[in-house]
Amino acid sequence: MSSTSRDWMYNRLDNGYVRIEFAAKVKEFISFAQQHCPTYQSERKIRCPCNYKKCRLVPYLDIEMVEYHICRYGFVPGYLCWYEHGENGDEGPQNFYQMDNHIDDADVGGDDPTTYRKMLHNVAGPSFNWNHVE
Repeated sequence: MSSTSRDWMYNRLDNGYVRIEFAAKVKEFISFAQQHCPTYQSERKIRCPCNYKKCRLVPYLDIEMVEYHICRYGFVPGYLCWYEHGENGDEGPQNFYQMDNHIDDADVGGDDPTTYRKMLHNVAGPSFNWNHVE
């Protein structure tokens, strides 16, 4: 899927309905991820590139949920090189999605263990065993 034009990714709706062309291209994206994404090969999950505030390339979800999220919320802005889904910069457009690196004191979490769990999940992936003790 080394198309130089991915305008379709941001042309989702027509009169409030998901475009047929968009849905077909999402299926192509899913197929690409299944073939190229290492976490799909091992865990059967991929990062969700939808624009829902709780996703945006953070959680690993199953393919069906990712497809639903993309059709419902669209792609995260600027994700034209699918680096989180097995594409390198040579294959697609040279426009990488940049995650917001701004860290607020509130984002650090303090006593909130879920912040640390999310951070560990991002690094370790979906197969991390939370109950394993060495």
